[in-house]
Amino acid sequence: MRFWILSFLNAALSQTITRIPTTDTPPEERQYHVLDFYQKGNCLITFGGNQGVSKIYNDVWQFSFEDYRWHELQAASQITPCKR
Repeated sequence: MRFWILSFLNAALSQTITRIPTTDTPPEERQYHVLDFYQKGNCLITFGGNQGVSKIYNDVWQFSFEDYRWHELQAASQITPCKR
């Protein structure tokens, strides 16, 4: 499966959408995740999500606009927030 990320920054400025090919293996497709642009790091950060009821993700990924690569981020400690 080939994964493409939509360049929402370009879309906001030029009213067009550009597909950017990634150069590595991206995170699995998901829905109901959080995605945010981190301006200082020039990257996107995505957290969690799911694939229906069978797969629930508790991971964090970073997409770098410098090298168009995905990197899975690891927690600095084993301490996690309590369930809500």
